[in-house]
Amino acid sequence: MYRPYARSVVAVLLLASCMLFHPFAVPRAQADASAVWSPESEPEIFGTPRVGERIGANQGLWSPSPDHVTFTWLRDGTEVLESEEYSTYVIQPEDFGHKLSARVTVISSDRGTGTATTAQIGPVNNDRPLYAPTDGPIGLPHPGHQLDANPGQWVTDDYSVVPDVTFTYQWSRSRPNEDGTMEKIANATERFYTPTLDDLGWSISAVIEGRKDGYFSYPAPRNVGVIVEQVQNHAAPSITGETTVGSVLIGSPGVWTPAVESEFFRLSYQWLRDGKNIAGATSSSYLLRSEDAGRHITLSVTGQAYGYYQHNATAWSAPTVVIQDPPAIQPDPVVQPPADQPPSQRQEFVVHLAGKSDRRGKVTLKVRITPRRARASVTIFDGPKPIRRSVKLKDGRAKITLSKLKKGRHTFKVLYRHQHATVISNRVRIRVR
Repeated sequence: MYRPYARSVVAVLLLASCMLFHPFAVPRAQADASAVWSPESEPEIFGTPRVGERIGANQGLWSPSPDHVTFTWLRDGTEVLESEEYSTYVIQPEDFGHKLSARVTVISSDRGTGTATTAQIGPVNNDRPLYAPTDGPIGLPHPGHQLDANPGQWVTDDYSVVPDVTFTYQWSRSRPNEDGTMEKIANATERFYTPTLDDLGWSISAVIEGRKDGYFSYPAPRNVGVIVEQVQNHAAPSITGETTVGSVLIGSPGVWTPAVESEFFRLSYQWLRDGKNIAGATSSSYLLRSEDAGRHITLSVTGQAYGYYQHNATAWSAPTVVIQDPPAIQPDPVVQPPADQPPSQRQEFVVHLAGKSDRRGKVTLKVRITPRRARASVTIFDGPKPIRRSVKLKDGRAKITLSKLKKGRHTFKVLYRHQHATVISNRVRIRVR
């Protein structure tokens, strides 16, 4: 018998089953929240698994970014510390021999809660620290001079010396005033290293690593400095000039390495009297003073290198002979005509001298005799020494140019002889530059 109501019941049941099991029947946001939320990149733990060390973890990469993150530190998978503020953990003595990891818990209003755990590190060791001494390398930073990395004695946390430490070495170099990038020197892996000419201008250093079971250490750098030419004197300084009070001594520095003065190399001078420094006498020339009479004068020259490594060398000249006082200046003679000359024939002559230094190393002198004489000749003196004889005067006058004179003060005078007497001019002191 046909029952139409039965067919209606079946239809209602089919519709109800579709509404219950079809996925579009569940709201989309509710479906997303039910999915597992995992990071796009896993969190990582970093640090050294050693008692007393601080290790840390990052949260990994989550999308979207979480609103809140919590770190839980695990020892062999068992929780030991949970922190909502810090992602680091100081390893405790009780962690010795165990492995550590961190569980990251993230919360988002859109995705709910997610968790991820780092890989384990360890087992935790209890090595003691090994400290390098602060001693620097031994040796001069010059080509051909052997350098010693000088590892010294290494100590632990109670400052006791640790014996039988094994060392490894690596010598490197870098260009000063650049980015500081170190370039390892090929085959320079021993305690000692001798710089070559190729190292000139480079900053040299050694890195020492100390190793021993049960200890840990960090690389210890040993900076030598910039390799430069050694300051050396190859020919001693010398002194020239008259050794008489009032004269100027000229010092020559000798021959040096480096050969040329620069911003990194300077020569300095010091004059000495009987071996003791003369205050203020620090130029390459020296004007002899009255207190130098009876003494010996010496010149010291110091070559000083500046920069990353300062060093110098000093050389001394041979001492001068004993410094002499200047010869006594005789008073101008009074011209007296011969007694047998009639008073009507007697004449008194006056010689006048003037001069100046107009160019380097040159002096111009002007001589005038009164009363004028048609024919006359004079001798010119520089100090006690005659430097120009038989200088002819025209109409009682002459202009003389002296050249190639030494730098310093000069005292000039003129001597005029005639048949009745000898006349000396006034003295003219001129500074020659």
